[in-house]
Amino acid sequence: MANDLLNAVKLEVKDGEKCTKQILVTIDQDTVKKEADKATRNVANYVSIPGFRKGKAPVSVIKSRYVDSIKEELERQLVSAAYTKISQDETMDILSCNLDGEVKVELDKELSFAFKVTVAPEIDLGDYKSIKVEVEKKEVTDKEVDERIAMYRTMYSNYADVDGEAAMEDMLKVSYTSDFVAPEDASAFVKRQAEASENYLWLKEPEMIPGANAVLVGAKVGDEVKFTANYPADYREAALASKVVNYDLKVLAVQRRSELTDEELVAKLQAPSFEEFKNTIKSALERDIEDANNAKVLDAVGTELDKIVKDFELPEAFLAGETNRELRKLADSMVKNEADGEEFTKNIEEHKKTAEENAKKALRRSLIIRKIAKIEKITVNEEEINQQISVMASYYGYKAKELRSLMEKNGSIDEVYFNMLSAKTLQFIADNMNK
Repeated sequence: MANDLLNAVKLEVKDGEKCTKQILVTIDQDTVKKEADKATRNVANYVSIPGFRKGKAPVSVIKSRYVDSIKEELERQLVSAAYTKISQDETMDILSCNLDGEVKVELDKELSFAFKVTVAPEIDLGDYKSIKVEVEKKEVTDKEVDERIAMYRTMYSNYADVDGEAAMEDMLKVSYTSDFVAPEDASAFVKRQAEASENYLWLKEPEMIPGANAVLVGAKVGDEVKFTANYPADYREAALASKVVNYDLKVLAVQRRSELTDEELVAKLQAPSFEEFKNTIKSALERDIEDANNAKVLDAVGTELDKIVKDFELPEAFLAGETNRELRKLADSMVKNEADGEEFTKNIEEHKKTAEENAKKALRRSLIIRKIAKIEKITVNEEEINQQISVMASYYGYKAKELRSLMEKNGSIDEVYFNMLSAKTLQFIADNMNK
């Protein structure tokens, strides 16, 4: 953007409500005329007028025919110039900048319009570099190593048909019918819950069909049982939540897990030896514990940071947005069905208060983190964000580009950025404790 246009943009800053300012923008008549001519030439380059080659029609003809398009182009240029100049003003720590009112552009007149700017509050960070925290560090125990190995034994073990009565942890092959009629658009899982000519039930908690464990422990191949399943209100499939379903079930096979020996487990995992496998498990647990210990340290640093920083004003617009977000989080965690929704609505005022309290804490922390990050020049770059999104995409079964596009549309990428910035900033303080 040309410096002469930026220099022509005049700004008058007025204090507004807490953490806000109004910036009045004025651009003189001569500059508007010059930029209008440029906008006219830009429009002329992509329109066709009979009798003239593209880009060669007289300015007067272009202006008479395409005045609205020229005004749009001129407004875009002038507003962009004003926004750039405001962004370059280092006297303001700007959080957001939005047009305040309409922009009415004329091609040959001085232009005035305004922005409403939200600025960061004054924050006394105190001596944040002196924060000291102590967190009890956990050590890996032999019991935990044995439990993790037992998990692998279970994971890689085989099931085989057995005679006799079924016991907990057995896998039963069953067929069943019920009086539940699945909706036509129900998921395959819901339809299979209603009726199956062959399905597998694992006798463990949580139950796939509520009440099945009680009637199937002790059952044998060929047994037929009737029982009633009371699906809980928070059942993972809404179509079955709170439903009472009567089942007629037949046991087709009883299968039991055979526990692997050390040698069989090593062979399954293709490990060099059982001792090396055990050492690998211990090392993995130590890394997990180190990560958990570090997470505790960062949490403790954040808590101490909240204590030493004095209270400060919170931007109302940001607080309102954060409160709405916290309210949605509450609703997502509490509303699982229609009855929950009615209960949530009935207590909405109480939930709004809770959401606002949570929002104040979250916004306060984010502004503190933001200021420290700015002082210490802590940043999160695009490569780091892309790496994090790749990890998330792998976990959720998305392609990285698809997940990023989705997050950009719903705004959650900003949350990823701040979470990463927060972690890096708290880690900076934690690392400083050891110096």
